[in-house]
Order: sequence, then structure tokens, then C-alpha cells
Amino acid sequence: MEATAILGLAGNIAQFITFGYEILSAARQIYHASDGATQDVSRLMLLVTDTRRSAQRMAADLSVLSLQQQEEDIYRMSQISSECEELSKDLLVQAANKFKASESVNLLKEFDKKLDEITRNLRYQQPLLRLSHDAHSKEAKEDELSVARHVSILQKLIDGFGSYSNGIQKMARLNQILQSLQFNFINSRQDSIEPAHRKTIEWVFDRSKTRLTQWLEEGSGIFWVNGLAGSGKSTMMKFISPHPKTIQALRVWAGQRKVTVASHYFWSAGSELQKSTQGLLQTLLFHLLRTNVDLADVLCPGGHQSWEHWSIAELMAVFARLKNSLHITHHYCFFIDGLDEYCGDEEDVINVVKQLASSPHVKICTSSRPWSAFLAAWDRSLYTFKMQDFTRGDMTKYVNDQMMSNSSFLSASSYDPRYHELPPAIVQRSQGVWLWVYLAVRDILRDIRDYESYETLANRLNSIPDELDKYFGQIFSRIDRLHWKDASRIMLAAIVSDEPLPMLALDLLDKPNDFALDAILDPHAAPSETELAASFQMWQPRLQNRCRDLMKLTYVLHTTNRYHEDRFYKNQVDFLHRTVRDFLHDKYTETLYKRAPPDFNANLFLCRMMLLIAKKTKTTEICTFENLLHRARKAEQESSKGSSTLEVTKIIREMYMVDCEREPSRQAKSEAESEYLRLRLPLLTAEAGLRQPTIDTLPSSLPAGHLDRVLQSAVSFRVGTSETQLDAATA
Repeated sequence: MEATAILGLAGNIAQFITFGYEILSAARQIYHASDGATQDVSRLMLLVTDTRRSAQRMAADLSVLSLQQQEEDIYRMSQISSECEELSKDLLVQAANKFKASESVNLLKEFDKKLDEITRNLRYQQPLLRLSHDAHSKEAKEDELSVARHVSILQKLIDGFGSYSNGIQKMARLNQILQSLQFNFINSRQDSIEPAHRKTIEWVFDRSKTRLTQWLEEGSGIFWVNGLAGSGKSTMMKFISPHPKTIQALRVWAGQRKVTVASHYFWSAGSELQKSTQGLLQTLLFHLLRTNVDLADVLCPGGHQSWEHWSIAELMAVFARLKNSLHITHHYCFFIDGLDEYCGDEEDVINVVKQLASSPHVKICTSSRPWSAFLAAWDRSLYTFKMQDFTRGDMTKYVNDQMMSNSSFLSASSYDPRYHELPPAIVQRSQGVWLWVYLAVRDILRDIRDYESYETLANRLNSIPDELDKYFGQIFSRIDRLHWKDASRIMLAAIVSDEPLPMLALDLLDKPNDFALDAILDPHAAPSETELAASFQMWQPRLQNRCRDLMKLTYVLHTTNRYHEDRFYKNQVDFLHRTVRDFLHDKYTETLYKRAPPDFNANLFLCRMMLLIAKKTKTTEICTFENLLHRARKAEQESSKGSSTLEVTKIIREMYMVDCEREPSRQAKSEAESEYLRLRLPLLTAEAGLRQPTIDTLPSSLPAGHLDRVLQSAVSFRVGTSETQLDAATA
């Protein structure tokens, strides 16, 4: 009986290991899936349930074992069983989370190691299994078959362990590469683009109107969409890139190969990586590897550590491998929006796009304004069209939908049929520019709300300038003088920011300058979702009163940007359109500063905002000491006033203290502070563009109480800071 129980226990352990490796495989697929497929999750839960049952059967087997003979060996078997039981409990927790958390890679690696250990331990028990067989000769034949079966299963597990282990290691290497490629706001521009109005842009797939479908199915190289500012290019690119008709047509082109689509949206008002070649290449490579695990071994055979920066040469070499490798199993279509928002020579970005599209596995759909360089490159191609030539029908639908869904318009038009002349008149005046239509409709509907006559509405429409810049100027002139101070501060802060402002920035308008410095560090005091919703409702009309239609307050329901997981960034203040930001930056910056308080510093305002958010949340990947240092440098460049320099220093010191609170291992003690400065400031200051030699003079330890003086000198961003000043501060 004991031998049978031992063999049964061994069989259940072997079965547990089998289920374990199947779970690893399923979890790996779910982790890399873009949406965490429901079928895969269901299969994973079934596997975990079976594993749990297997562990429970081991407990039943152990209950019939006595420890009278081979006590030590049987005890080892019981230990293996207990390890399986504990591992099954951990699996249930992870399966419930669908293995989607960022720390799942490490957890899967740990699980892989434990399975390896269990497999080895069970292998060492083969003598015990043989001995149990010999001790029961009456069941020799059955036992031998049982032993042979379990030993065979065990051997297969041992043989297959290498491939599973390699899979986990491959996943870990891939995760390192993905972390090195990802950067702040990698998807924020895409997330901020408004979705297409219902049943619009479908014309783009009509073969009688454009050659896009033909190009997707059988074309190669580059398809260029050109259009005027505000004509809806970005909205269209966001619409077509994931569209089922796009994927279906690309599958015709790919034949037996699989299809992968990746997108990048240039953003001239964003961070350096949002408007550069490096950002383009990192974004495309990030999306390629995220959806095709095996591609990492082909394109990045040497791997890449998560903390290592990529050079453009390295990235171009990766895409050269994509072009030349014989092991490519996919066809790739890249959608690259806003080439005119590239920060650099247009010829440079054109050449990069052409290089990428020279691969037989790659084709690229791109968009831009009709600038000379882009016209010279692609205007004679068969694969191009102008947005404004095809948007009239969509605009007619949009304007009619807006008007016919407005009760005031319906009521007014029932008494005066002339109101029905307004929608076609708006479309006629638009010249194919969506943004103009949007603004004109809002102006007309406001007048209808206020019971204005048809004659007034007609005059309103005729008074609207045809050019967007003049229209923006007209809207800017409507800002009430009472709100000049608030409006100018909001607009200036938004102009210098790399990202839409969190709504919290609006709350700082009425606060004293030292509010963030004096605020208590208390993450539990962060506003609740209910409080944020109430604040959103309050600020929507207030922002309209202060900035008219030039700024907008939006709530982000869904985003692909991991940095917006923080609740502070769910409510965003942003320009109505990129052209509004360009208009204000190019033509009204001086006017805005004249209307703002005399000592206003837009970058310093953002420093205060970052510090306040850092004090009100447990973790944030934007409001860090490092990111603040970059913003603080810009604040000092913006103002030559000594008071700004002093406040910047205080904010940096305060943020450092917050960092120490976030990481208990770096508690704010004088020795820890000095060590942190000595080791970290050279790197941080080099990244921020500060003067490196002065930092090297920091001593290995600092007397207590000298941190303020060191910071005041060490993080003074002026190029002319002398080394003797720093030496005096640290003496």
C-alpha cells in the first residue's frame, strides 16, 4: 500500500510539473498579448485549477504513507509535495491578475526556477520508486509499468525543461529591451487625438476615390496623405491604422506571412523623443517587439539592458536587420503621422522614412502638411491624396448631426426655415479644414442658444475669417479682461509643457507661490475620484470663460500611456488643436507675458505643480527628482531673477526629500543625503546640461546642515557658475 501511494504521489507531482510548464507557456502568451485574450485567460485558469487539484491529490497520497521505512526519502517526497502546494497558491493569485502586471516577468522567472528545482528533486527519488517496486513482487508487473510510465513522464519533463527555461529567459530579455525603448509620453499624442465622427472617413477605402486599398493589398514603399492644417490628417491616421479593412487588405499583401501594424505620431509641442528620429525609431521598434516576441532574437541578438540608452546608429542597425534578415516571418506596415512636426530638417525625416520603406517586408503610410520638401518627394506618386479634396461629405454629415441634435436649432428652424441654410453655408466656407468647421459650429450654436435672429447668425458666419490664424486671433480678442491673468498663465504653462497639464495646475492659480513647498507630504490626502469629478465639473465652464475655445478640459477614459495611470493625469488641460499652440507660441507669447503677473515663470509654475503632485501621490513616474531637475533648469533659463533661483533650489531640495520618503532605503539623513548627491548629481546634472566639473568637486561626505548650501551651488544652472563658489559652499 505504501509503495502504491509513493508511486501515486510521484505521478501527481509529475502531473503538477506538466501543468506548471503549460501555465508558463500560457502566461507568457497572455503577458505579450496586446489585449489579454479572453480565451487564453480562460485556458490559464483551467490549468491553474488542474494544478491545484494535483497538489490536493498529493496531500491525499501523503495521508496514507507511514514513515516506518525509508523515512528520510519519504520525507523528501513530502517536502516536494508541500512545495507544489505552496506554488499552486501563488499561481491562483497571479492567474487572477492575468499575469499582466509589470512585475510578472520576475514572478514567472521565479516560478520557472521552482519548477526546475521540483523536477530535479523528483528525479533524485527514482531509486525510491524502484525500491518500492521490488518490495511488492505480487504487483511487480503493474508497478513496473507504473514506474516506467512515471519515469518516462519525468524524463520528458527533464528533456523539455530546457526549452521552457529558454522561453522564460527570452521573455526576460525582451522585457529588458522593451523597458529600454519605452519613454515618457510614448503614446500620449495618439491618445490625445479625437476619434473620427461616426460614419465618416469611410471614403478612404473606396477604390473609386483613393488608391489606399490598392496600395495596402499590392503596393510597396510609401503612401503619402497630405492636407492643410486642421484638415483631419491625424484623426484619419488614427482611424485607419487599426481598422479591420486595413488589416484585411494588408493580409492580401502579406500572403502566408503574418501582419504587424505599428504607429508613431510626431508632436512638435512634446518632448524631444516625440519630435525626433530617435523617438520615431524607438516607438516603432517597441510596438514591433511587443507584438512579436521571437523578433527580438533576430533584431536585437545581443539584447539591451533596461537602463541603457539607444543611439540612432543602433536603432538604424536594428531596422537594417529587419530589411536583410532571412528569418522574418511577418510583413510590417507603419503609420507615421505629422512629418511636418518633426524637429529638424524635413529632408532628414524624409530620408529616414524612405530607408525604412526600402525593406521588402515594410510599407509606410505617412501624413504631413503640403510643404515643399514633402511635395518634392511624393507629390508625383500614384499613392497620395489631399485630405481637403474628400472631406466635404463628412463635414456635411457632422454639421447636420450637430445642428439636428440641438433642440434650440430645431425649435428656431421650425419657425424660420432659413436656419436650414446655415449647415451648407458652414461647409462651403470651410475650405476642407475640420478645425474651422468645429469652431464655426460652436459659435453658431451659442448664438442660437441665446435666441439670436437668423440675420445675426448670418452676420456671425460672414464675420468669421477664412484663415485659422485670424480666427484664433478673433477668439483670443474675446477673452474678458477680468480673466487675462489666469488665461495667460494657463496658456504659457501649456506652451512650455511637454504634455497636457493635469487639472491640478488650475487649482494652483489661486494659491500662493510657496503653497507646494509648504504642503504636507501625505499621499493619503490625494483627492478621491468623486472630488476630482466635482472639480472637473467646476473647471469646465471656468476654463471656457478664461480661455474661450482655445483650450479644452478633457477626461481620459482610456489611454495606452502608462504614465496616465495616475489619477492626476486623467483630467487634462490642453490646446484645442496643435495649430492653437503654434499660433499662441509664434504670435502671442509676448502679449501673454504682459498680461501675466510680472514675476510669472511658466517653468517654475510647472515645478511647483510637480512637487505638489509628488506630495499627494504614492508613486508617479513623471514627478520624480530627475524630471524636476530638467524642468528646473528651464525655469532658471526663463528668468534671471535671483528669487527664482532661490525658489528653484528650495523646490529641488523638497523633491529630493520626497524621493527619500518614497524609497525608505534612502532616508533623509545627512550622510545619506551627501552620499546621494555625491553619486547621483554628476549623472543628473550632466543630463540636465549643468556644468560637470563643478560637481566632481563634491566631497565624499558633507557636514550636517550643509545640504542647502551645496544644493544652492551645485544645482545652479548658470554656465558661468565658478568652481570656487562650489568649493566655498562645501568647505
